[in-house]
Amino acid sequence: MENGVETRRIVEKILSTHTATREELECVYRALCKNTHPDLTGKDGSEFIRLQQVFRYVRDAGVSSHDPYPARVARETGYAGPLTPRAGLFSCLERYVQLGLHSPRVRMRVLLKPHSLRVLHAVEYWGSMYDPVFPTVFSRFNARRFELLATRADVKNYLYGRRLFADGLRWFLEYQSYGRESCRDIARERFRRSVGVYRFARMADNPVIPFAEWLLHELEKPAWRSRVVVARPA
Repeated sequence: MENGVETRRIVEKILSTHTATREELECVYRALCKNTHPDLTGKDGSEFIRLQQVFRYVRDAGVSSHDPYPARVARETGYAGPLTPRAGLFSCLERYVQLGLHSPRVRMRVLLKPHSLRVLHAVEYWGSMYDPVFPTVFSRFNARRFELLATRADVKNYLYGRRLFADGLRWFLEYQSYGRESCRDIARERFRRSVGVYRFARMADNPVIPFAEWLLHELEKPAWRSRVVVARPA
């Protein structure tokens, strides 16, 4: 087995467990550094960089014994299944939406709260495990930016695109939770309309666009299905 694949599997196993203490995580980190450092392996160092990114969120958040914080955030939605990177990402995204952090107005008001920061970091952590592209897209979406809206039409299009995206994100998570095709169709339609509004209004650099396109790509995959819908008896 390739060292890169082995490293990723070990890291995912260690960080998704509820029995690893901070000292154990640090010990594993040091051991894996020896197996991935470019000066020791002669490789390009991509696995070493990925390893550092994974452990950075654990270190910066102050992991408590027996319960790494990305796992805690993922469990806040009631999800009790295995914490794979995809499960952790979508579960934390659900918590992110529940707190209203997808809204710029809400983020500006509550972002200094420790728990809000932990939720953002948890989404980025699981996202980096699932898809290396996601943290860049997500960070850009959440970054504070000044929008120069010259006309009333610009303001209207900007707000309309945001509403479409927020609605699509809710339907996206509904689809991931229950696997309903109708939810996927609505989410896809909302994301496409949101992207279309911004491009029509010549706002092609709006960070909503790459995030919506990433979510559209995920809609082409089978639903994660964190919840099982129990059929009612006839």
